[in-house]
Amino acid sequence: QLFSGDAFAGGTGTFSSFTLLSGLLTEGGTSPVDFAAAETDLKNKSQALKDLSGTAVSPNVGFEFILDAAGSDLAVFLLDSSEFCSSCSVKFVNVGANTTVVVNVKGANVNGTNSSYFINGSAVNGDASSALASRILFNYFEATSLFMNSGVQGSVLAPYAAVTSTWGQMVGQLVAQSYSNQCPEAGKCGSLELHDFNF
Repeated sequence: QLFSGDAFAGGTGTFSSFTLLSGLLTEGGTSPVDFAAAETDLKNKSQALKDLSGTAVSPNVGFEFILDAAGSDLAVFLLDSSEFCSSCSVKFVNVGANTTVVVNVKGANVNGTNSSYFINGSAVNGDASSALASRILFNYFEATSLFMNSGVQGSVLAPYAAVTSTWGQMVGQLVAQSYSNQCPEAGKCGSLELHDFNF
């Protein structure tokens, strides 16, 4: 379902179980986005962001990545995706109203299935999620594959990655080389619920 906004298909679309609640669906014609230019720009931004000086964070004994922004204007962290786990949680603390958070994530083949994300104690809650999610960016600067199954708070910049998921909720924006939904069992497909909190 697309609850608000327009949808554009470059050619003729074949849609299954797709509902457009408001806005228009356009098939064919001129794209409203210059994707070639956007791809170049976003890849350049991803590479520039990875060079920011940041704090490396590993999970503690409770399988928690604690990212303390300390109320600063800019907080930069570095995570190694090899330390991600299904029992891990990512907890942002002391994120101020004007704080921008950049999380650079190392790894080419990333299983991003961390169990939960929190911002100043608040969990993912659809459109009622913390507005601070719009202040957070995960930069997967070298990922060529990224699997996401969780409730992510923050936008994901993965311009080289084929992104897949079977279910999940994302509060932010997703930039990827491609996206596909996988079915864990025949006829049993989930979905990625995307709440557009602009970074």
